Amino acid sequence: MTEALYSFQNLKNTALFVQDQHSVLGQLQGEVLESILAQLVEKIEKCDTSSITAFARALTRKETGLLLHVLVQDYSSGLISKTLQIIDIRAKPRQLAIGWFLFKNYPSSQQLREGLVAVASSLDPKQIRSSSVSERAFRIFGASDIDEALVEDLTQSNALLVDWLSQDSPYKDKSQAASIPLYRWLQDMILVKGNRYLLLRHGINQIDTWFSGLQAKHYQSASANYINSLQEQEWLVSRIEEIVSRFGLPASQSDFWLKVDVSKKQAIQRLIGHRLIAEFFEDVDDPNGRFFFWQEYVDYLTGVVYPSSRSRILLKFTNFLLVEFRDIGNAGYIYPLDEHRWLETVVADDSRSHQDCKDQYRASYRIIHSKNWQSNVEDFLEWQLL
Repeated sequence: MTEALYSFQNLKNTALFVQDQHSVLGQLQGEVLESILAQLVEKIEKCDTSSITAFARALTRKETGLLLHVLVQDYSSGLISKTLQIIDIRAKPRQLAIGWFLFKNYPSSQQLREGLVAVASSLDPKQIRSSSVSERAFRIFGASDIDEALVEDLTQSNALLVDWLSQDSPYKDKSQAASIPLYRWLQDMILVKGNRYLLLRHGINQIDTWFSGLQAKHYQSASANYINSLQEQEWLVSRIEEIVSRFGLPASQSDFWLKVDVSKKQAIQRLIGHRLIAEFFEDVDDPNGRFFFWQEYVDYLTGVVYPSSRSRILLKFTNFLLVEFRDIGNAGYIYPLDEHRWLETVVADDSRSHQDCKDQYRASYRIIHSKNWQSNVEDFLEWQLL
């Protein structure tokens, strides 16, 4: 019965499991372990660092089995530091199984990670028992990057995340596996580090829902991995639109786009750029071909601004700003980039008139949509875009 105690996430879970088998025994086992842990912490606190090696070697088998539990408690940095030193001295193969189940509940604990790395690095592969839990834990915690090793192990298993986690669950219950913290943590890691096959295995629509719970610090990396790993036809347009809403179009050259492959950046620039221009012109009477003309400059588009009435639009390009109007008979206006602040405010405000957007003194060029207007504008923009 004692051996089974080491296969659970924490002491309370251990007691509950045993209590299912025998209520009185379960209560006693839980109380005994809590007592041993409390005594162990007290002994570590009193231990002098100069005698820590002798102290570590004198620990009982049960005490060494509970060392990793100390790391997930809210103790002082001094006590945690001594505990890590003791683990390094008294690393035992069975601690890998203990650590794996603790890790399922505390995947973000840096202290626990340090302890698990200390155990794995102190052991010889020949010491590892032939069990899925110990072998997996040794492989993962002995790697240079634990999170990469987790994702790699999951990838190689050809299993879904919930199935992979339930393989060594005491209850073999998939719903229980999906409720543990490591499940949520690994969803983030799959988004950040997963390859195309791992993402597709879990389903494009499914992984899209994971973005809603993604930690903010992982959003850039997860978004870049999504774009780079998947093929263009596998992207959800809504996901790409969300990414662009945060980081701008690739032509804006924000730092985020440095993480994205060149070909993928170009594809997104054209996909979303075309959609942004089309949204404004889709039901506009356009006999002069303004829509098709400005689509030719989509590679330079960095954003759009228009009011809720969609009566006009500000197209922001890398080297110039353009104001066009919905109604026929209005000239278009090209402005230099340094006019963007007041222009964005005026264009977006429905209470402002079209005339407020037509400042010939600030504008670089006034577009009269008459015969050959396209070639005239092309001549002007030829040097503007250089």
